[in-house]
Amino acid sequence: MTQDAILGSRVFVDWANKTSMRSVHTPFGQLVLHDDDEPVEDAALQAELKGLGLLYDIVRLSDSWVVFPGKRRDYIESIDFGPRILIDPLRTVLNRLMNDDNHLVMKMDGDWACVLASGQAMECAIVDGLVSVVLLGTAGWPDKHTPSTLQEKAKAARVQDRLDERGKSIDAYAIPLSYEEIIAFHEMSDHLQTQASRERLKEIGAYARRLYVCRGHDQQSVQQHVQLLMEGLEADEIEAYCNAPEEAADAMFLMPQMAR
Repeated sequence: MTQDAILGSRVFVDWANKTSMRSVHTPFGQLVLHDDDEPVEDAALQAELKGLGLLYDIVRLSDSWVVFPGKRRDYIESIDFGPRILIDPLRTVLNRLMNDDNHLVMKMDGDWACVLASGQAMECAIVDGLVSVVLLGTAGWPDKHTPSTLQEKAKAARVQDRLDERGKSIDAYAIPLSYEEIIAFHEMSDHLQTQASRERLKEIGAYARRLYVCRGHDQQSVQQHVQLLMEGLEADEIEAYCNAPEEAADAMFLMPQMAR
């Protein structure tokens, strides 16, 4: 089989630069190969094209990813909770075929994310590496298998798990928190559940004061935020603490809970 026969590829010449190019149809758009320097092997191209078809089908069936249309080619976009990932499948394939580059081309929240193909993707089609990333996202970004440069996605997934367990949304926190802070918040919440009411309110008061004084959040937002830590406490327990607080300022954050 000749190179021209591969899945409807077209050969054309860029007369200005005197180079020969091939345009190959893929589910993500046209893959344009410059064949002058070192023609791409048919077997390598076939493997990548087959992989792109599989990748496209996996994305279409996923609840965590969508195909994002671009001007010249399509991308893969994450639609799950957390930082937005944008994958460039055709650039990834082109870099491998033309430059033997094993990087998976993607950005996370607009910044380049350095992810190298590994395992089978090093020996076969680099698209296998992209399939692995997409499947990681579909599986909820398990910590053990998520690349270090994409760990923010793993942290976000753990936060989403916490929110789902409690039936809450990210807006429930009332103040902006990083993923690490949200995880720490829920660890603190679990710890507080084991405390007697006064010790629990003492720790919540100290936490509220730090948010107000050190982090600069307004009183109302802090009051709303600490409500999540006070679930299950009785109004008389809160009143008793606020009548003799560890710090007088605690009452300004905890007393509104008595109206619940």
